[in-house]
Amino acid sequence: MKNSILSFFKKSIFVGLILLSGFISACDPNDSESKPESKPSQIFYVFLDYEDSYYVYPTGLVRGQFSSVYGYLIANPLPKVLDVQVNDTSVFNEYKYFPGRIQFVGDSPSSEESDPLIRYTGPKHTVFAKTTFGEVTGTVYRPEGEPIIQISVTGSLKLGEEVTISWTGTTADFYYVRVNYPNVKHPGDILFPSIVDTIVSNNSVILPKTSFIYDGNITYVSVTPINGPDGKEKSKGNMNGDGSGFLYYSGNSGGLRADITVGAGFPGFQAMSEDNKNDLNLNNQRNRKIMKLTEKFIQD
Repeated sequence: MKNSILSFFKKSIFVGLILLSGFISACDPNDSESKPESKPSQIFYVFLDYEDSYYVYPTGLVRGQFSSVYGYLIANPLPKVLDVQVNDTSVFNEYKYFPGRIQFVGDSPSSEESDPLIRYTGPKHTVFAKTTFGEVTGTVYRPEGEPIIQISVTGSLKLGEEVTISWTGTTADFYYVRVNYPNVKHPGDILFPSIVDTIVSNNSVILPKTSFIYDGNITYVSVTPINGPDGKEKSKGNMNGDGSGFLYYSGNSGGLRADITVGAGFPGFQAMSEDNKNDLNLNNQRNRKIMKLTEKFIQD
């Protein structure tokens, strides 16, 4: 009799726990069925570059200050892009769709092949983007000043020797350092020059011994100050809203013409001058390097 009563109470407690568990689950606001349906994620990349130069317009040669704009969107599935604006000006008239990303395309006011340009009106730039997933916005400032560059070697450099590059005259979140280095292994050309490049947050960098191991020539050094997320903080960038994004502004590049022979040198090389420091191919390579800073955050 005692065993049957004990068995009854055990069964009653067990059934009660099941009913209580079901009640708690039904009332739990964190339960998946009670959550509102979340929107698909979208991550923007927008790059702005300061340019003060001449441009060939249909009406003639024009000198002015501009901000060039380049960008795209990462998402899966892909939304439809409705508008992208910089300082309340729509800058893209076409959006190219690829698996997992959308590239923004626009007409430059210049007849030259380049990214879209907007008139520069001040250091503050606000980017607004609207898609079928929602709206994202962010603000970035153009770095002031222009780097004045110094290099630790002159004349000649031994193979495998370190090189220190330092600069003053500007302050930014980080800096893109590029050294034109045509050499016997990678001669390069006008469109795709042989370069050594890196990104640092300090005002100097030591290029390691492995940077210059082939006979060649250091012909030009440039430093570009850049404002925007440097990848050190675990965040979703500096664009917020119905998604996130990484917004960057590259200021005036400082340049230093160099005539440094590395090892035995590279006879017959074609020197790369400061005239190509805003070259589209080089800028795209720089932007890809910047993106690598934030890849780990995109995958979170």
